[in-house]
Amino acid sequence: MTPFTAAELGRGAMAPRHRKQRLGAKARDALELLAAASPSCPELLLLAHGFKIEMLAGLVREGLATAQPEAVNAGGQSVEVARMKITDAGRRAIAA
Repeated sequence: MTPFTAAELGRGAMAPRHRKQRLGAKARDALELLAAASPSCPELLLLAHGFKIEMLAGLVREGLATAQPEAVNAGGQSVEVARMKITDAGRRAIAA
C-alpha cells in the first residue's frame, strides 16, 4: 500500500458525489478517528491502523473527508504526504 499521490489528490478528488449510502463499520471507524484528530490526521497513521487506501480514497470521493498534500522534510529530502480531515458531511454521517 502506498500513500496518496499528488495525482490522486487532484482537484476532482475532493468533489463529493452527494448520494446517500450506508456507512460501513471500517469507514465509520476511520471517520471517528478523523473526528478525534485535531485538526487533521496523516494518512500514514490511518494506514497504520489498518485502513485500506481504497476505502480512504472513497471517503474523499464521497465528500466525507478531505485529503490535502503536505511537503515534509524527512532525512534531508522533501517528501509529499497527505493529511486527512473529516468534513461536516462526515460528521453528520457518523452522527446518523
